[in-house]
Amino acid sequence: MLKRSLWTCGLVPVLSICLGVVACRGADPSRLGDDDREHDRAARGVAIAGGVATATAQSNIDAVVLRRTIQPNILKGNFGEAHMNRFLAKHFAQTSGWSPLQARLGPQGIDGLYLRYDPTGRPTGLIVSEAKYGSSQLRKTADGIQMGKTWRTNRLAAMGDNYRSIASAIRTKTIKLAGPGGSVGRQRLQINLPGSGKAAVFTRASSNHPWEFVGPRRMLPEAGEQAHRIGHYLNQASRGEVAYESTVYRVQIRDGALHVRIKDAALLGAEGNEAKLATRHAFKVPLTERQLATNVTILRSEVAKHLREQFPRLAASDVDAYTKQIVRNTRDLEKVLNNRPPSIAQTIAWNSVKAGGVMAVVDMTSRVVQQVLTDGKVRWREVAVSGGITFASSAAGAAAGQATTALLMRSAVSRQLIARTSTVLGVGSTRLVSQMIGGTVGGGVASVLFAIGGY
Repeated sequence: MLKRSLWTCGLVPVLSICLGVVACRGADPSRLGDDDREHDRAARGVAIAGGVATATAQSNIDAVVLRRTIQPNILKGNFGEAHMNRFLAKHFAQTSGWSPLQARLGPQGIDGLYLRYDPTGRPTGLIVSEAKYGSSQLRKTADGIQMGKTWRTNRLAAMGDNYRSIASAIRTKTIKLAGPGGSVGRQRLQINLPGSGKAAVFTRASSNHPWEFVGPRRMLPEAGEQAHRIGHYLNQASRGEVAYESTVYRVQIRDGALHVRIKDAALLGAEGNEAKLATRHAFKVPLTERQLATNVTILRSEVAKHLREQFPRLAASDVDAYTKQIVRNTRDLEKVLNNRPPSIAQTIAWNSVKAGGVMAVVDMTSRVVQQVLTDGKVRWREVAVSGGITFASSAAGAAAGQATTALLMRSAVSRQLIARTSTVLGVGSTRLVSQMIGGTVGGGVASVLFAIGGY
Protein backbone atom coordinates (compact mmCIF):
# COMPACT_ATOMS: atom_id res chain seq x y z
CA MET A 1 0.00 0.00 0.00
CA LEU A 2 2.94 2.33 -0.52
CA LYS A 3 1.89 5.36 -2.48
CA ARG A 4 3.79 5.34 -5.75
CA SER A 5 3.76 9.13 -5.99
CA LEU A 6 5.72 9.34 -2.73
CA TRP A 7 8.41 7.09 -4.16
CA THR A 8 8.69 8.80 -7.53
CA CYS A 9 8.15 12.41 -6.49
CA GLY A 10 9.49 12.54 -2.95
CA LEU A 11 11.60 9.77 -1.48
CA VAL A 12 13.84 8.84 -4.42
CA PRO A 13 14.91 12.44 -5.28
CA VAL A 14 15.68 13.18 -1.63
CA LEU A 15 17.78 10.04 -1.29
CA SER A 16 19.50 10.66 -4.59
CA ILE A 17 20.52 14.13 -3.43
CA CYS A 18 21.73 12.86 -0.05
CA LEU A 19 23.79 10.00 -1.46
CA GLY A 20 24.84 12.13 -4.41
CA VAL A 21 26.49 14.53 -1.99
CA VAL A 22 28.46 11.62 -0.61
CA ALA A 23 29.32 10.38 -4.09
CA CYS A 24 30.56 13.77 -5.25
CA ARG A 25 32.91 14.42 -2.36
CA GLY A 26 35.64 13.90 -4.93
CA ALA A 27 37.50 11.03 -3.31
CA ASP A 28 37.41 7.28 -3.28
CA PRO A 29 36.87 5.89 0.22
CA SER A 30 39.45 3.16 -0.51
CA ARG A 31 42.11 5.89 -0.80
CA LEU A 32 41.05 7.87 2.21
CA GLY A 33 42.22 7.64 5.75
CA ASP A 34 40.26 6.01 8.52
CA ASP A 35 38.66 9.29 9.59
CA ASP A 36 37.46 10.00 6.06
CA ARG A 37 36.09 6.49 5.69
CA GLU A 38 34.20 6.87 8.93
CA HIS A 39 32.81 10.18 7.76
CA ASP A 40 31.76 8.66 4.42
CA ARG A 41 30.13 5.66 6.08
CA ALA A 42 28.35 7.88 8.60
CA ALA A 43 26.96 10.13 5.87
CA ARG A 44 25.62 7.14 3.94
CA GLY A 45 24.16 5.70 7.12
CA VAL A 46 22.31 8.93 7.86
CA ALA A 47 20.92 9.03 4.33
CA ILE A 48 19.78 5.40 4.54
CA ALA A 49 18.23 5.93 7.99
CA GLY A 50 16.32 8.96 6.70
CA GLY A 51 15.10 7.11 3.64
CA VAL A 52 13.95 4.07 5.60
CA ALA A 53 12.25 6.26 8.19
CA THR A 54 10.35 8.04 5.42
CA ALA A 55 9.41 4.78 3.71
CA THR A 56 8.20 3.28 7.00
CA ALA A 57 6.13 6.31 7.93
CA GLN A 58 4.52 6.35 4.48
CA SER A 59 3.98 2.59 4.19
CA ASN A 60 0.34 2.87 5.36
CA ILE A 61 0.69 -0.34 7.36
CA ASP A 62 -1.55 1.26 9.98
CA ALA A 63 -4.32 1.52 7.38
CA VAL A 64 -3.86 -2.19 6.57
CA VAL A 65 -4.25 -3.06 10.26
CA LEU A 66 -7.49 -1.08 10.47
CA ARG A 67 -8.72 -2.50 7.16
CA ARG A 68 -8.50 -6.03 8.56
CA THR A 69 -10.88 -5.13 11.39
CA ILE A 70 -13.71 -4.49 8.93
CA GLN A 71 -16.10 -7.42 8.66
CA PRO A 72 -16.88 -7.86 4.94
CA ASN A 73 -20.45 -9.10 5.42
CA ILE A 74 -21.42 -6.12 7.58
CA LEU A 75 -19.79 -3.72 5.14
CA LYS A 76 -21.50 -5.35 2.17
CA GLY A 77 -24.84 -5.37 3.97
CA ASN A 78 -24.65 -1.69 4.80
CA PHE A 79 -23.47 -0.86 1.29
CA GLY A 80 -26.35 -2.85 -0.20
CA GLU A 81 -28.84 -1.07 2.05
CA ALA A 82 -27.41 2.28 1.02
CA HIS A 83 -27.95 1.34 -2.62
CA MET A 84 -31.50 0.29 -1.81
CA ASN A 85 -32.18 3.69 -0.30
CA ARG A 86 -30.33 5.84 -2.82
CA PHE A 87 -30.58 4.19 -6.23
CA LEU A 88 -33.18 1.41 -6.15
CA ALA A 89 -35.82 3.53 -4.44
CA LYS A 90 -35.51 6.14 -7.16
CA HIS A 91 -35.61 3.47 -9.87
CA PHE A 92 -38.75 1.81 -8.46
CA ALA A 93 -40.51 5.13 -7.97
CA GLN A 94 -39.88 6.09 -11.60
CA THR A 95 -40.71 2.71 -13.15
CA SER A 96 -43.37 1.12 -10.93
CA GLY A 97 -44.86 3.78 -8.67
CA TRP A 98 -43.51 2.33 -5.42
CA SER A 99 -42.65 4.76 -2.60
CA PRO A 100 -40.20 3.89 0.16
CA LEU A 101 -41.13 4.18 3.81
CA GLN A 102 -38.38 6.44 5.05
CA ALA A 103 -37.40 5.48 8.58
CA ARG A 104 -34.11 5.51 10.49
CA LEU A 105 -34.67 3.30 13.51
CA GLY A 106 -31.25 1.70 14.02
CA PRO A 107 -29.93 -1.77 13.14
CA GLN A 108 -31.85 -5.05 12.99
CA GLY A 109 -34.65 -3.55 10.94
CA ILE A 110 -35.89 -4.07 7.40
CA ASP A 111 -33.68 -2.62 4.67
CA GLY A 112 -36.54 -1.53 2.44
CA LEU A 113 -40.30 -1.15 2.83
CA TYR A 114 -42.14 0.05 -0.27
CA LEU A 115 -45.80 1.02 -0.46
CA ARG A 116 -48.07 1.73 -3.40
CA TYR A 117 -50.99 4.11 -2.79
CA ASP A 118 -54.32 4.89 -4.42
CA PRO A 119 -55.11 8.53 -5.34
CA THR A 120 -56.47 9.21 -1.83
CA GLY A 121 -53.27 8.03 -0.13
CA ARG A 122 -54.50 4.64 1.05
CA PRO A 123 -51.90 1.84 0.82
CA THR A 124 -52.77 -0.80 -1.77
CA GLY A 125 -49.53 -2.80 -2.01
CA LEU A 126 -46.42 -3.62 0.01
CA ILE A 127 -42.92 -4.89 -0.72
CA VAL A 128 -40.66 -6.09 2.10
CA SER A 129 -37.07 -6.24 0.90
CA GLU A 130 -33.57 -6.96 2.06
CA ALA A 131 -30.57 -5.71 0.11
CA LYS A 132 -27.35 -7.70 -0.14
CA TYR A 133 -24.23 -6.71 -1.99
CA GLY A 134 -22.25 -9.28 -3.92
CA SER A 135 -21.84 -12.53 -2.00
CA SER A 136 -22.91 -11.33 1.46
CA GLN A 137 -25.27 -13.76 3.14
CA LEU A 138 -28.61 -13.49 4.92
CA ARG A 139 -27.92 -13.43 8.65
CA LYS A 140 -29.47 -15.57 11.35
CA THR A 141 -31.14 -13.61 14.13
CA ALA A 142 -33.13 -14.27 17.30
CA ASP A 143 -36.25 -14.21 15.07
CA GLY A 144 -34.80 -16.69 12.58
CA ILE A 145 -33.19 -16.10 9.23
CA GLN A 146 -33.42 -12.65 7.68
CA MET A 147 -36.48 -12.41 5.40
CA GLY A 148 -37.94 -15.57 6.94
CA LYS A 149 -41.64 -15.50 7.84
CA THR A 150 -41.12 -14.95 11.58
CA TRP A 151 -38.50 -12.28 10.95
CA ARG A 152 -40.79 -10.39 8.56
CA THR A 153 -43.86 -10.73 10.78
CA ASN A 154 -42.20 -9.33 13.89
CA ARG A 155 -40.65 -6.38 12.09
CA LEU A 156 -43.79 -5.46 10.18
CA ALA A 157 -45.74 -5.50 13.44
CA ALA A 158 -43.15 -3.31 15.18
CA MET A 159 -43.06 -0.84 12.28
CA GLY A 160 -46.86 -0.69 12.18
CA ASP A 161 -46.94 0.01 15.91
CA ASN A 162 -44.56 2.96 15.42
CA TYR A 163 -46.89 4.57 12.90
CA ARG A 164 -49.97 3.90 14.99
CA SER A 165 -48.34 5.31 18.14
CA ILE A 166 -47.69 8.54 16.24
CA ALA A 167 -51.29 8.60 15.06
CA SER A 168 -52.51 8.00 18.62
CA ALA A 169 -50.33 10.77 20.07
CA ILE A 170 -51.64 13.22 17.46
CA ARG A 171 -55.23 12.18 18.05
CA THR A 172 -54.92 12.59 21.84
CA LYS A 173 -52.92 15.82 21.37
CA THR A 174 -50.01 14.50 23.45
CA ILE A 175 -47.47 14.80 20.66
CA LYS A 176 -44.68 17.27 21.43
CA LEU A 177 -42.60 19.43 19.12
CA ALA A 178 -38.94 18.48 18.78
CA GLY A 179 -36.40 20.84 20.27
CA PRO A 180 -33.39 22.49 18.57
CA GLY A 181 -31.55 20.16 16.25
CA GLY A 182 -34.68 18.36 15.11
CA SER A 183 -33.90 14.77 14.08
CA VAL A 184 -30.10 15.13 13.90
CA GLY A 185 -28.48 12.10 15.52
CA ARG A 186 -31.85 10.62 16.54
CA GLN A 187 -34.30 8.03 15.26
CA ARG A 188 -36.35 9.46 12.44
CA LEU A 189 -39.57 8.56 10.65
CA GLN A 190 -40.91 10.47 7.65
CA ILE A 191 -44.51 10.36 6.43
CA ASN A 192 -45.20 11.62 2.93
CA LEU A 193 -48.53 13.42 2.75
CA PRO A 194 -50.70 12.51 -0.26
CA GLY A 195 -51.33 15.12 -2.91
CA SER A 196 -49.35 17.98 -1.35
CA GLY A 197 -45.81 16.74 -2.00
CA LYS A 198 -44.99 17.60 1.61
CA ALA A 199 -43.63 15.30 4.31
CA ALA A 200 -44.08 15.19 8.07
CA VAL A 201 -40.99 14.22 10.07
CA PHE A 202 -41.07 12.62 13.51
CA THR A 203 -38.10 11.91 15.77
CA ARG A 204 -37.18 10.40 19.10
CA ALA A 205 -34.02 9.78 21.13
CA SER A 206 -34.54 6.00 21.29
CA SER A 207 -37.25 3.35 21.22
CA ASN A 208 -37.90 4.06 24.91
CA HIS A 209 -38.81 7.69 24.24
CA PRO A 210 -42.00 9.13 22.73
CA TRP A 211 -42.12 10.46 19.20
CA GLU A 212 -41.82 14.21 18.65
CA PHE A 213 -42.84 16.25 15.63
CA VAL A 214 -40.45 18.35 13.53
CA GLY A 215 -42.49 21.04 11.78
CA PRO A 216 -45.55 23.28 12.07
CA ARG A 217 -48.56 22.02 14.05
CA ARG A 218 -50.94 22.65 11.16
CA MET A 219 -49.55 19.56 9.43
CA LEU A 220 -50.38 17.25 12.35
CA PRO A 221 -54.01 16.32 11.50
CA GLU A 222 -53.15 15.16 7.98
CA ALA A 223 -49.97 13.46 9.19
CA GLY A 224 -51.89 11.62 11.90
CA GLU A 225 -54.45 10.33 9.42
CA GLN A 226 -51.78 9.06 7.06
CA ALA A 227 -49.78 7.51 9.92
CA HIS A 228 -52.90 5.58 10.97
CA ARG A 229 -53.45 4.29 7.42
CA ILE A 230 -49.88 3.10 7.05
CA GLY A 231 -49.67 1.60 10.55
CA HIS A 232 -52.96 -0.24 10.11
CA TYR A 233 -51.87 -1.64 6.74
CA LEU A 234 -48.52 -2.83 8.11
CA ASN A 235 -50.21 -4.50 11.07
CA GLN A 236 -52.61 -6.23 8.70
CA ALA A 237 -49.67 -7.49 6.67
CA SER A 238 -47.95 -8.81 9.81
CA ARG A 239 -51.10 -10.81 10.64
CA GLY A 240 -51.41 -12.18 7.13
CA GLU A 241 -54.61 -10.28 6.41
CA VAL A 242 -53.19 -8.61 3.28
CA ALA A 243 -50.81 -10.15 0.80
CA TYR A 244 -47.43 -8.57 0.14
CA GLU A 245 -44.25 -9.27 -1.77
CA SER A 246 -41.02 -10.27 -0.02
CA THR A 247 -37.82 -9.99 -1.99
CA VAL A 248 -34.05 -10.18 -1.68
CA TYR A 249 -32.21 -7.69 -3.86
CA ARG A 250 -28.74 -8.76 -4.95
CA VAL A 251 -26.83 -5.67 -6.04
CA GLN A 252 -23.33 -5.37 -7.45
CA ILE A 253 -21.41 -2.69 -9.29
CA ARG A 254 -19.80 -4.05 -12.44
CA ASP A 255 -18.78 -2.49 -15.75
CA GLY A 256 -20.06 0.95 -14.81
CA ALA A 257 -23.56 -0.22 -13.91
CA LEU A 258 -25.54 -1.32 -10.87
CA HIS A 259 -26.59 -4.93 -11.54
CA VAL A 260 -29.70 -6.04 -9.64
CA ARG A 261 -31.24 -9.49 -9.23
CA ILE A 262 -34.60 -9.71 -7.48
CA LYS A 263 -35.28 -13.01 -5.71
CA ASP A 264 -38.63 -14.13 -4.29
CA ALA A 265 -38.20 -14.66 -0.54
CA ALA A 266 -41.78 -15.78 0.16
CA LEU A 267 -40.74 -19.43 0.37
CA LEU A 268 -37.47 -18.88 2.24
CA GLY A 269 -37.08 -21.76 4.64
CA ALA A 270 -35.68 -21.74 8.15
CA GLU A 271 -32.27 -22.81 6.83
CA GLY A 272 -32.09 -19.64 4.77
CA ASN A 273 -30.90 -21.26 1.55
CA GLU A 274 -31.12 -18.30 -0.78
CA ALA A 275 -29.72 -20.34 -3.67
CA LYS A 276 -33.08 -22.13 -3.95
CA LEU A 277 -35.04 -18.92 -4.37
CA ALA A 278 -36.38 -18.13 -7.81
CA THR A 279 -35.06 -15.03 -9.57
CA ARG A 280 -38.07 -12.92 -10.45
CA HIS A 281 -36.29 -10.21 -12.36
CA ALA A 282 -32.79 -9.05 -13.28
CA PHE A 283 -31.81 -5.68 -14.64
CA LYS A 284 -29.02 -3.15 -14.57
CA VAL A 285 -29.04 0.56 -13.90
CA PRO A 286 -26.28 2.42 -15.82
CA LEU A 287 -24.27 4.69 -13.54
CA THR A 288 -22.78 8.00 -14.57
CA GLU A 289 -19.33 9.09 -13.44
CA ARG A 290 -21.01 11.23 -10.85
CA GLN A 291 -23.01 8.27 -9.56
CA LEU A 292 -19.90 6.10 -9.45
CA ALA A 293 -18.22 8.82 -7.41
CA THR A 294 -21.26 8.80 -5.16
CA ASN A 295 -20.72 5.07 -4.61
CA VAL A 296 -17.21 5.83 -3.42
CA THR A 297 -18.72 8.32 -0.97
CA ILE A 298 -21.25 5.72 0.24
CA LEU A 299 -18.54 3.13 0.85
CA ARG A 300 -16.29 5.66 2.54
CA SER A 301 -19.10 6.62 4.90
CA GLU A 302 -19.59 2.97 5.87
CA VAL A 303 -15.85 2.49 6.44
CA ALA A 304 -15.68 5.71 8.48
CA LYS A 305 -18.66 4.61 10.57
CA HIS A 306 -16.94 1.32 11.36
CA LEU A 307 -13.66 3.02 12.29
CA ARG A 308 -15.43 5.46 14.62
CA GLU A 309 -17.23 2.60 16.36
CA GLN A 310 -14.19 0.34 16.69
CA PHE A 311 -11.58 3.04 17.40
CA PRO A 312 -13.32 5.87 19.26
CA ARG A 313 -10.01 7.55 20.16
CA LEU A 314 -9.13 8.22 16.53
CA ALA A 315 -9.33 11.90 15.67
CA ALA A 316 -11.82 12.90 13.00
CA SER A 317 -8.95 13.86 10.69
CA ASP A 318 -7.41 10.40 11.17
CA VAL A 319 -10.68 8.65 10.36
CA ASP A 320 -10.98 10.73 7.21
CA ALA A 321 -7.38 9.98 6.18
CA TYR A 322 -7.67 6.24 6.80
CA THR A 323 -11.00 6.08 4.99
CA LYS A 324 -9.52 7.73 1.90
CA GLN A 325 -6.56 5.33 1.99
CA ILE A 326 -8.82 2.28 2.16
CA VAL A 327 -11.23 3.52 -0.52
CA ARG A 328 -9.29 5.76 -2.90
CA ASN A 329 -11.37 5.64 -6.10
CA THR A 330 -14.03 3.72 -8.02
CA ARG A 331 -11.58 0.91 -8.79
CA ASP A 332 -11.38 0.19 -5.06
CA LEU A 333 -15.11 -0.54 -4.75
CA GLU A 334 -14.95 -4.16 -5.85
CA LYS A 335 -11.54 -4.64 -4.23
CA VAL A 336 -12.70 -3.54 -0.79
CA LEU A 337 -16.10 -5.24 -0.95
CA ASN A 338 -15.19 -8.54 -2.57
CA ASN A 339 -11.54 -9.25 -1.84
CA ARG A 340 -10.08 -10.44 1.42
CA PRO A 341 -8.10 -7.80 3.33
CA PRO A 342 -4.36 -7.92 2.64
CA SER A 343 -2.21 -9.87 5.07
CA ILE A 344 -0.28 -7.68 7.49
CA ALA A 345 2.80 -9.92 7.27
CA GLN A 346 2.73 -10.02 3.47
CA THR A 347 2.25 -6.24 3.27
CA ILE A 348 5.20 -5.65 5.60
CA ALA A 349 7.37 -8.06 3.60
CA TRP A 350 6.49 -6.50 0.24
CA ASN A 351 6.92 -2.94 1.48
CA SER A 352 10.27 -3.88 3.05
CA VAL A 353 11.52 -5.44 -0.18
CA LYS A 354 10.52 -2.30 -2.09
CA ALA A 355 12.22 -0.03 0.46
CA GLY A 356 15.38 -2.14 0.41
CA GLY A 357 15.36 -2.30 -3.37
CA VAL A 358 14.99 1.46 -3.80
CA MET A 359 17.76 2.18 -1.29
CA ALA A 360 20.07 -0.41 -2.82
CA VAL A 361 19.59 0.94 -6.35
CA VAL A 362 20.27 4.50 -5.22
CA ASP A 363 23.32 3.42 -3.21
CA MET A 364 24.78 1.31 -6.03
CA THR A 365 24.19 4.09 -8.56
CA SER A 366 25.97 6.60 -6.36
CA ARG A 367 28.92 4.20 -5.90
CA VAL A 368 29.20 3.65 -9.63
CA VAL A 369 29.17 7.40 -10.31
CA GLN A 370 31.71 7.96 -7.56
CA GLN A 371 34.12 5.36 -8.90
CA VAL A 372 33.81 6.52 -12.49
CA LEU A 373 34.53 10.12 -11.52
CA THR A 374 37.56 9.24 -9.37
CA ASP A 375 39.13 6.17 -11.06
CA GLY A 376 37.49 5.98 -14.46
CA LYS A 377 36.43 2.40 -13.81
CA VAL A 378 33.88 0.49 -11.73
CA ARG A 379 34.77 -2.10 -9.09
CA TRP A 380 31.58 -4.16 -9.47
CA ARG A 381 32.29 -6.51 -6.58
CA GLU A 382 32.59 -3.57 -4.19
CA VAL A 383 29.42 -2.02 -5.64
CA ALA A 384 27.52 -5.30 -5.26
CA VAL A 385 28.65 -5.77 -1.66
CA SER A 386 27.67 -2.20 -0.81
CA GLY A 387 24.27 -2.65 -2.48
CA GLY A 388 23.68 -5.93 -0.66
CA ILE A 389 24.45 -4.39 2.72
CA THR A 390 22.21 -1.42 1.94
CA PHE A 391 19.37 -3.67 0.78
CA ALA A 392 19.55 -5.96 3.82
CA SER A 393 19.80 -3.15 6.37
CA SER A 394 17.10 -1.04 4.70
CA ALA A 395 14.66 -3.95 4.30
CA ALA A 396 15.20 -5.09 7.88
CA GLY A 397 14.77 -1.54 9.17
CA ALA A 398 11.57 -1.02 7.16
CA ALA A 399 10.22 -4.34 8.45
CA ALA A 400 11.02 -3.46 12.07
CA GLY A 401 9.44 -0.02 11.73
CA GLN A 402 6.26 -1.32 10.11
CA ALA A 403 5.97 -4.12 12.66
CA THR A 404 6.23 -1.52 15.42
CA THR A 405 3.46 0.58 13.86
CA ALA A 406 1.27 -2.50 13.38
CA LEU A 407 1.71 -3.58 17.00
CA LEU A 408 0.89 -0.08 18.22
CA MET A 409 -2.31 0.00 16.17
CA ARG A 410 -3.45 -3.49 17.16
CA SER A 411 -3.19 -2.93 20.91
CA ALA A 412 -5.92 -0.97 22.67
CA VAL A 413 -3.49 0.01 25.44
CA SER A 414 -0.90 1.38 23.01
CA ARG A 415 -3.61 3.24 21.04
CA GLN A 416 -4.72 4.92 24.25
CA LEU A 417 -1.11 5.83 25.08
CA ILE A 418 -0.58 7.24 21.59
CA ALA A 419 -3.77 9.28 21.87
CA ARG A 420 -2.55 10.81 25.12
CA THR A 421 0.89 11.44 23.63
CA SER A 422 -0.62 13.24 20.64
CA THR A 423 -2.65 15.40 23.03
CA VAL A 424 0.41 16.28 25.12
CA LEU A 425 2.46 17.10 22.02
CA GLY A 426 -0.41 19.10 20.54
CA VAL A 427 -0.29 17.02 17.34
CA GLY A 428 -3.97 16.12 17.43
CA SER A 429 -3.41 12.97 15.37
CA THR A 430 -2.73 9.46 16.65
CA ARG A 431 -1.97 8.50 13.06
CA LEU A 432 0.99 10.87 12.82
CA VAL A 433 2.38 9.80 16.21
CA SER A 434 2.24 6.08 15.36
CA GLN A 435 3.88 6.74 12.00
CA MET A 436 6.58 8.86 13.67
CA ILE A 437 7.36 6.10 16.16
CA GLY A 438 7.44 3.44 13.44
CA GLY A 439 9.61 5.62 11.21
CA THR A 440 12.05 6.32 14.05
CA VAL A 441 12.39 2.63 14.87
CA GLY A 442 12.79 1.71 11.20
CA GLY A 443 15.45 4.36 10.56
CA GLY A 444 17.31 3.46 13.74
CA VAL A 445 17.41 -0.26 13.00
CA ALA A 446 18.52 0.37 9.41
CA SER A 447 21.36 2.68 10.48
CA VAL A 448 22.62 0.24 13.13
CA LEU A 449 22.56 -2.72 10.74
CA PHE A 450 24.25 -0.67 8.02
CA ALA A 451 26.98 0.37 10.44
CA ILE A 452 27.56 -3.24 11.47
CA GLY A 453 27.58 -4.43 7.86
CA GLY A 454 30.02 -1.68 6.88
CA TYR A 455 32.64 -3.09 9.16
